[in-house]
Amino acid sequence: MKHVAGAAFAGSAAGAVGGFFLGRAMSNLHFQFKNRNEERWWYKNRYRYSDQVYYPRYIRPVPQDIFVRDCVNITVKEYIEPTGNTTEDEMEAVVVNHVVKEMCIEQYRTFSSSSEGGNSRP
Repeated sequence: MKHVAGAAFAGSAAGAVGGFFLGRAMSNLHFQFKNRNEERWWYKNRYRYSDQVYYPRYIRPVPQDIFVRDCVNITVKEYIEPTGNTTEDEMEAVVVNHVVKEMCIEQYRTFSSSSEGGNSRP
């Protein structure tokens, strides 16, 4: 099972993991879904996913669209594994991509508004 074991995994991964950084926890983030089915799916299955995202270490600051693209690609690859149920897999892909994108945007905003410098910024 490729899904992250929630806080147990997130808590054990501090700093850089496999060349990527693990973002801050975002358990209080409220997601805006396109329809009720997506929202229901997420609240039924969210325990299977971490509340953190992965992002690469950049040498210099990058624009939001590049950071979000890289963050989504890395994180979704970690969280999604096909089950063989086409309908369920499609719903998971749509919802998890949406949630991860919102989390990556929030992660970028956190860095952009912080006064930290150097390589910790996107």
